[in-house]
Amino acid sequence: MFKLTSKLALSNLIKNRSLYYPFALATVLATAILYSFVSLAHSPNMETSYGGTAARMTLQFGIQVIQIAVLILITYANSFVMKNRSRELGVYSVLGMEKRHLLLMTFFELCVFYLGTVGLGVLSGLALDKMLYAVLLKLMGMPAVLASTFQWQNVWLTLASLGVAFAVILLLNSLRLLRHSSLNLMKEKKAGEKKGRFLLPQTLLGLLLMGVAYYMALTVTKPVAAIGNFFIAVLMVILATYLLFNAGSITLLQFLKKRKGYYYKTQNFISVSNLISRMRKNAAGLATISILSTMLLVTLVGTINIYVGGQDYITTLHPKDYNVSVVLPTSTDQTETLLDKVQQVAQETGLKKPSYTTYLYQSAFIMKLADNDVTVPMQSELDSDPSILTKSAGTITVINRQDYEKMTGKKIDLADDETLVYGKNVSLNKDKPLRVNGKDWKIKQILPSNFTHGEIPNPNDVAMEQGLYMVVNDSKEVGLNVAHYYYIGIASETKGSKKFVEQVQLGLRDALDQEQAQDGSYAMASDRYSAEKSYQELTGTLLFIGVFLSVIFLLGAVLVIYYKQISEGYEDRDGFIILQKVGLDEKQTRSTIRKQILTVFFLPLIFAFLHIAAVFHMLRLIVALLGVTNIPLLIQTTLATCGVFLLTYILVFLLTSSIFQAKVIYYFLYSLLFLLCLHRKFLLKIHYFL
Repeated sequence: MFKLTSKLALSNLIKNRSLYYPFALATVLATAILYSFVSLAHSPNMETSYGGTAARMTLQFGIQVIQIAVLILITYANSFVMKNRSRELGVYSVLGMEKRHLLLMTFFELCVFYLGTVGLGVLSGLALDKMLYAVLLKLMGMPAVLASTFQWQNVWLTLASLGVAFAVILLLNSLRLLRHSSLNLMKEKKAGEKKGRFLLPQTLLGLLLMGVAYYMALTVTKPVAAIGNFFIAVLMVILATYLLFNAGSITLLQFLKKRKGYYYKTQNFISVSNLISRMRKNAAGLATISILSTMLLVTLVGTINIYVGGQDYITTLHPKDYNVSVVLPTSTDQTETLLDKVQQVAQETGLKKPSYTTYLYQSAFIMKLADNDVTVPMQSELDSDPSILTKSAGTITVINRQDYEKMTGKKIDLADDETLVYGKNVSLNKDKPLRVNGKDWKIKQILPSNFTHGEIPNPNDVAMEQGLYMVVNDSKEVGLNVAHYYYIGIASETKGSKKFVEQVQLGLRDALDQEQAQDGSYAMASDRYSAEKSYQELTGTLLFIGVFLSVIFLLGAVLVIYYKQISEGYEDRDGFIILQKVGLDEKQTRSTIRKQILTVFFLPLIFAFLHIAAVFHMLRLIVALLGVTNIPLLIQTTLATCGVFLLTYILVFLLTSSIFQAKVIYYFLYSLLFLLCLHRKFLLKIHYFL
């Protein structure tokens, strides 16, 4: 029996190759991706690279996500394969094979499949080893090096991880065989055409959950809150999508069925009836396609925007090659002394051709911002109640006219009670005065853009959703009892001098202690080059992970689509044979098939685009935490990503729909030819009898 079951296992894999081909391809690619991540995360070369530690941690997180995705992917594929083979297994049982023989046969099948696909996947990963490492280094902003990351432990870890996944599906297959009788196995493929119950309540619940999730996504205002709301909204959207596909689609089709003027047309009659049956059987698969497509789009949009928008983030926090910010709670008279000290340190540390830019400004949190009315807490209030910061509505920055002219190169005339103002996500009425802590300012002009971007460091622009920027003749007249910021920007041919950064902080600390007797003043220094490297290593690794996660999601979506089309192609052919017997011609058959495919195939895509449109605002807030504040760039990247995915989806549609139609039409023509042959034999028999 051992020899027989092993021979049957090989024969079954060959016979059912149309079912196993996409399963095998998905497993090979998933294994290659998993091995690549494991290999890169444990590569000794990462220790010698700049930012290798952070990249390693990010890759290890990616490994866990990919392991979960791979488990779900192969579990679904195996479930479909076994469901479509249930009749075959039932026949084996009817012919005398015992359950233990069936278990042994499926065990052999999985072993052969595991060794073949996982082995080929590991070999593919080994072949791509050097190239992927070079790609990762390039994305991290480092010179691409073709270095091997091979270690035997990486191979064993990959094999063990996939071994656990295949052990899970072996357990599921065994439970399926032990639970079902021979008769149930033979009928299992046709299971699922159950009439839904409580369709209307499920539809309403789905719409409610979708509405609440969309409301949460569209109304959140703070980036930190967006992270918590994001996961809640995701769970609600997933549940709502499954409910709307499972119940909402059938409810809609039944509504169309009741409209006699629409329903009682040849194509609509057939299409609506078949779609009701399809949705009952394939609602979960279609919802899965929609969710996977949404996850793919969110992952790609997020990671691509973080990577592309990195320069804006760096410019926001580090406008110049070297950036020195001094916080002055009281006196601002010693700014020249501080600049002299920075220049002295630059000379001592050997900065080449330094040039200096200085600005003095005030920045504070806003407690109230509505209808041109701004309330800013005083420093004493902040000292007594630090929780005020958590309730802030945004930030305000006040700059003198001279510094504004230096930033923009534009000359302006302002009266003592006039102001130029720019509002970030703030609606201002130019015809009304701007009231700041009870004092009115005439708005001479509302500026179109943030003039401080690239001129002074502005971490609040990243952390806060709203901001107000004022230009006045004298910032003291605004009357804000908050700290002043003295910024010194240095441009130099020398990049990334850590010695200068360390020495300037020590030198300014001594100067401030001498000048102000430790009144709370302090200095911060940074260099842009190090910040760029640190940021790019993070975003490059995130983009690397995001791209390959998207490949996994795409594999899952294509796999579900392919199996759905194959399954429906086999199931629908008998129905169309009956229809052609009652008068449906080939043209009508093709038209009906095309209409059903278009409806069912593109419905998940419509839902995916709706989800990404609703989550865009929330996603914008989340990526803003990593410095992506360029909204036009974010919109362009999102539209481009959706466009590329749409083209890919259409390509998959053309390929799979041709398979579907080929199966139906082929069987249609074959059956027609068969009937004609029977008809001719019948006529010959009558002629012979006569």
